[in-house]
Amino acid sequence: MTRKDITIKWIAYLVGLVVISAFNFNVLSRLPLALPLLLPMSAVAVGVLEGPKFGALFGMAAGILASCTGHKGLYCIPLLALLGWVCGLVVQYVLRRDLVGHFICAAVAALLWEVWHVG
Repeated sequence: MTRKDITIKWIAYLVGLVVISAFNFNVLSRLPLALPLLLPMSAVAVGVLEGPKFGALFGMAAGILASCTGHKGLYCIPLLALLGWVCGLVVQYVLRRDLVGHFICAAVAALLWEVWHVG
């Protein structure tokens, strides 16, 4: 990939992050159901697709966006960065980088996220 392609890809990731955040905080927060947060799932997705370094970077951007919207506080920044990094490492060394690996990482991340907030 050329530098231009990588730049376009990361701009698309960041635009998607803003759209996911707006949808999560404006639409899903009004539903009476207990829905998982979409920002950790986006950090998991980028960690699975791009690897640990870029997963941590995207998780940090998602954490900054989550704390700027006032949803969870400042601890979201290192927590989402750690989540993206760990999912990237798991896919790099344990699981395959496909849909099944993503589903496994997303299910474990959602479980850990809920345990963190309940405990």
